[in-house]
Amino acid sequence: MSVEAFERERPRLRAIAYRMLGSIVDAEDAVQDAYLRWQHSDTDVRSTPAWLTTIVTRLCLDRLDSARARREVYVGPWLPEPLVTDDDDIDARSVSTAFLLLLERLSPIERAAYLLHAVFDSDHREIGEILGKSEAAVRQAFHRAKGHLAQGKPRFAPDKQRHAELLLAFLTACQATDVAALVGLLAEDAQAHTDGGGVVRAARKIVHGADSVARLFVGLTKKGSGVGLRPVIAELNGWPCVVLYRDEVITTVIGIETDGTSIHTVHTLNNPDKLAALGRQLAART
Repeated sequence: MSVEAFERERPRLRAIAYRMLGSIVDAEDAVQDAYLRWQHSDTDVRSTPAWLTTIVTRLCLDRLDSARARREVYVGPWLPEPLVTDDDDIDARSVSTAFLLLLERLSPIERAAYLLHAVFDSDHREIGEILGKSEAAVRQAFHRAKGHLAQGKPRFAPDKQRHAELLLAFLTACQATDVAALVGLLAEDAQAHTDGGGVVRAARKIVHGADSVARLFVGLTKKGSGVGLRPVIAELNGWPCVVLYRDEVITTVIGIETDGTSIHTVHTLNNPDKLAALGRQLAART
């Protein structure tokens, strides 16, 4: 099998696997496993994209089963591994942290059916062949998924500039330990999700309400968690985020979900394993 043919498909395969799994490491492993199968296959492949999409999707479905088991015992809120997205062609909404978290509500088959149809433009017949399901079953899975997702539709700013403005205002208010300013930026029903993975100290439950979220971040600042940290704005998962460094090591990533008027959710990632994966992505681009 041609290496060149596989490499032409690699970006799309990686995009499918990341959205399916929410993990850079797991997505890369799935794509690499697909490559090994491609190299050793003696199948008469009529369509390289279809064959590889089938292999990667099925590998992801296998991994989702074990991933769900791990997340059932995960310590505190779970957030996807950040993905560096400085490509203007990327669909920022379908790769956003808010959207990936919403996908967690779906069964593996619903997740595959929805992503392949709504994001990657496969028709239901093609998806049925990929999943080994009838076209009717795929349609049902897609509509179930669509219904689940509609119940928690993510909010998006009208553009990245407005998103960045609210993110910077949030960072400034945190640095000033200004509870009132933070409450003014947050929606009344705002939430804070903090992923420490049980490895570092972090809130183990989702924090609810503007006042509670504001006091959480002011409290963290007052405890000195910001001492010696260098904030950098980077585009992760399609939107501007704050990346905090200490001595060139990433310690925290802060992202927000906003409609352009208020901040509805703050995502804080402290899990060192996931931050290490982000560090490798950023290092590869320098």
